Amino acid sequence: MSGKFLFDGPGDAPVTILLAHGAGAPMDSTSMTAAAMALAGVGFRVARFEFGYMAARRTADGRKPPPRAETLNPEYRAAIAE
Repeated sequence: MSGKFLFDGPGDAPVTILLAHGAGAPMDSTSMTAAAMALAGVGFRVARFEFGYMAARRTADGRKPPPRAETLNPEYRAAIAE
């Protein structure tokens, strides 16, 4: 799953914050990048996480609507564990 993360901030930070994107923009969107940079700038390590459906949008033609939250919860819990 490590391909689904972008890391910012110090690797030895005492706290890592996991950020997941919303339904309309990926983990490297302008707003997610700005939030991650702001948090990293004050010493947090930030892991930006991308759900599989959003990663698929990078390579597939067209845009499907995002799955329901209940469907995404196991993927998010796996990201937390990782």
